[in-house]
Amino acid sequence: MPDVIAVDRMLPSTGAIGHALESYAAEAVGPDADLTRLHRVYYPVFRVEYRYEQDSRIPWGNDTSHAVTLLDGLWADNHAALQQYRSGTDAVESISLEPYDFGRDGPGLGRTVLLDFQVPTQRARRLLPERLADVTESRRIDDPDSITSSFVEELTETFGLPPAFEPEGFDGVVNVSRLYLPFWVCEVTRSDERDLIGAVRDIADVGDGDSGHEWLSAFFREDRSRLARYAHASIRRSGADAGGTDSSERRGSTTHEGDAGSDPETPPERSTEGENTEREPTDADQPLDATGTGAERTGPVQPEDVDLDAGSLVEPSPNRCFADVGGMERIYFHYSTIV
Repeated sequence: MPDVIAVDRMLPSTGAIGHALESYAAEAVGPDADLTRLHRVYYPVFRVEYRYEQDSRIPWGNDTSHAVTLLDGLWADNHAALQQYRSGTDAVESISLEPYDFGRDGPGLGRTVLLDFQVPTQRARRLLPERLADVTESRRIDDPDSITSSFVEELTETFGLPPAFEPEGFDGVVNVSRLYLPFWVCEVTRSDERDLIGAVRDIADVGDGDSGHEWLSAFFREDRSRLARYAHASIRRSGADAGGTDSSERRGSTTHEGDAGSDPETPPERSTEGENTEREPTDADQPLDATGTGAERTGPVQPEDVDLDAGSLVEPSPNRCFADVGGMERIYFHYSTIV
């Protein structure tokens, strides 16, 4: 796990966001709602800066422009949803991970979860050029204009391409950097219905259905094993070694961290989580089985700047609930010959 990471912004403290979430849950859901999970989640993204040429009406004008797109570091096809955060990545800051609780002292996930990059930087560097090359090839072989135009529209939405951008004007990737988008991810348990999972970045996001972070809430709701599955490899190993039980009860009401730059040992004014109770797993808790671009990756995580040819076999464990890292997939690696 890195000692220092780059982030686009800071988050409100545990106490402040926990109080806001508890108050909203009690008001919107009812007095039986308990805030049983609250994790600071660092979501990995690739910031890709690229150059493109555009028509200039002035003969001596500068017809070369730069733009930025964000690619999903989990390679889970969340590229389009990430484009709303592009402007905040123009100026990032570095923070130390030393003050945070990652659950290494016991089983289960800690208050903070660092999600792991699933592909090397070279692959992220190649994605946009390869997609744009497909457009060029489509036009070269005289595909119907409707097909090519639909493909361009899809790429524009997925990667947030500027209005003046034309695929033929693409002039290459200038820089690729890794950074993280922090979110508070919570789970509210109700006695009569399914649990609710939400994601916020600020207190103003609490109760705001238009905050723009619903994509992350839905991502974890679709498969509740994702938070633990995508956690950094060192977190998964420590959880497996510790025996595989959930530690939310231990951390939920007694351990609270401040954000980077604040005092992590300063307790909040009130507890941010209620007493956790186990529930029976449902169909929505079963891990998905999908392959290909934009799907769940079950293969070994490749280190940065290294391209490996490796196969994997995964035995999913379906009876896992949100944030349960123990007893995750048993992964067997079969290394083929690297040419």
